[in-house]
Amino acid sequence: MNTAKYKSVAVRLESYKKAAPMAKERYMSMGSFIRYLIDNEYERINGVTPKPNGAHHESRVEESHQ
Repeated sequence: MNTAKYKSVAVRLESYKKAAPMAKERYMSMGSFIRYLIDNEYERINGVTPKPNGAHHESRVEESHQ
């Protein structure tokens, strides 16, 4: 893994169990789903219009090929 581009984080198991079905429903990996949540919250806080799901497609494809 490219450590200049990616970082590991720990998530409580109870939170992971809640997030996993939501990620699966959106056909996203857990990493993509966490990024989706963070991006949407960042955009909400900073008054930016959220991008539609799939707008970061290139990132998801790149992530899935590692």
